[in-house]
Amino acid sequence: MSVNSTTISIRFDQNAGILSKQIITLVQLIYGFPTVCLMGYIFIHLATSSKYKNSFYRLVQVDLLIKYERFWSRYYIPMFLLFFIYSVSQPRLTPDIDLEVINGALFLVKNTENWANFSNKYFVFASCYITVLLVLGITVARLAKKKLQGTISANQGVSRKLTKIALTNGFVYSGIMIYTLANILGPQIPFLPTVLLEYATNILTTASDLNFLKNEDVVGLYVSASFDDDDVLANVMVVSGNDQISRMPANSGNLQPYPIQPNSYITSNLADIQLANLKGVLYYNTVKQFANQYFYVIDVHSAFNFNLEGLGDVKTTVVFLNTMTNMIPNFSSKISNWQQDSNASVAIYNGIPQDGIKPKNTQIFSNPVHSDIFDWFYFKNVETFSLSSVAFYLDSFKGCTFKIEPGKAILGGTTTTALTTTGFYMKSLGEQQTVTRVNMMKDANSNGYTGANILGHVPNGATVTFYVEDNGKNYGTGTVPADFFAPWSTAVVGDDIVINSTNAQMGQYFVQYFVIQGVKLNVTTAAPGDTTTVPLETTTKLSGRVFTEFLCMVILILGSHRF
Repeated sequence: MSVNSTTISIRFDQNAGILSKQIITLVQLIYGFPTVCLMGYIFIHLATSSKYKNSFYRLVQVDLLIKYERFWSRYYIPMFLLFFIYSVSQPRLTPDIDLEVINGALFLVKNTENWANFSNKYFVFASCYITVLLVLGITVARLAKKKLQGTISANQGVSRKLTKIALTNGFVYSGIMIYTLANILGPQIPFLPTVLLEYATNILTTASDLNFLKNEDVVGLYVSASFDDDDVLANVMVVSGNDQISRMPANSGNLQPYPIQPNSYITSNLADIQLANLKGVLYYNTVKQFANQYFYVIDVHSAFNFNLEGLGDVKTTVVFLNTMTNMIPNFSSKISNWQQDSNASVAIYNGIPQDGIKPKNTQIFSNPVHSDIFDWFYFKNVETFSLSSVAFYLDSFKGCTFKIEPGKAILGGTTTTALTTTGFYMKSLGEQQTVTRVNMMKDANSNGYTGANILGHVPNGATVTFYVEDNGKNYGTGTVPADFFAPWSTAVVGDDIVINSTNAQMGQYFVQYFVIQGVKLNVTTAAPGDTTTVPLETTTKLSGRVFTEFLCMVILILGSHRF
């Protein structure tokens, strides 16, 4: 395979960070376990003993959520429950991030819009919390000082000590919240030294949840994270084999696999907010794919010319990963300059490849094209098109060549570039519905055919329409896309083809269209205007981060609850 791009291979840094984590964990265990025991003892002893009634011990009791004069004695249980609910409610309000394993590939699915809204609300919440802590710390100190002046005038030192205790508590807890705010604002402050965030994370975090990769044999791990900071990615680790911790290899172009052992897992010491802001993708293939020398994974980060024809008469599979979020819609890959031999075959599928035979009519694009008026028809000309997906893959025999780059191909308002040609249109999840009209290069002296294959997933009540306009008449089909397509065609070549949808904004669908002019086909076709409707299939597969909405999008998108 020829790929005109720079390939970067970064070898995992074996055992990186494991010693520092062990030391920090040991230190916290040394003081953490005795602290828990001491708190438990004080909690019971001060609550039951009648000897500890002065204000100093009562202040300690308040800090431990035990009775404070009559109020705490009377409302101890309700206040305990209130504090408990308050403590656990905020994490439960955090937007969900789903972890999926599809045929050995790990996908982390998140809604970036929900996370952005949550980050803004969390910032306001944390700011208010800091203010309350500071105000309470100062207020308690002043009230304690005033009260103690009349009750323990014999020992003014106690008053000063209590003041210091209250202020210290207020500032300590405020410091914790300030650290939380720094984590939230860190990615948005370019001049903030990354070393500060790195050391803060090492000090305040000792471990994270583990996400096991359910591979039963050695497979290849790939990372597509061109938009993520290398210093942040350095804190995402894969543990493979005997306690070997390695840095994630972030590279672009033709990705090189890193072999991982069975039952490997991913871990990180990053905060949840930092993980949620990551845009990268982790992908690992199957045992069969790992052993296939003609299996490739490409990171669509910059333009390059893709050539499979030089490999000869072989079957190849190429997975394309796109994590570019600086365009509308996100994750768009533009394909142009398509060239293909008439004896070659190519099919493109959304998502990631799985072992086994693929179901019939599930490809979103192919050349040759399958239709109801012919079995397969080869098109020498392919129009420029684009896909908006984190992951899609290409199966080919004898290969093809084309240019692929980040970007969106605007189809509406264009004119086809040949009399006989095929093209492609995709509406991504959440993308605004628009009427897409393509002008036809037309030979008035030739007859021909126009057709389309439509598949995808749309909400209940949504439809997708494809029709041909010719001299004021329309010939078309209205369909509810499903996992497979039912071919449609008409013996008409019009002035325009029009693609539209209703109630489908929260769905995604794919349309491969074709026009044939001046070519004799031995076919039996229905009269113009007849339609074929794809059977309706109930589904909830609206996640196009397939990892296709992971896989968010596809594939393990690095952002989520802790790894």
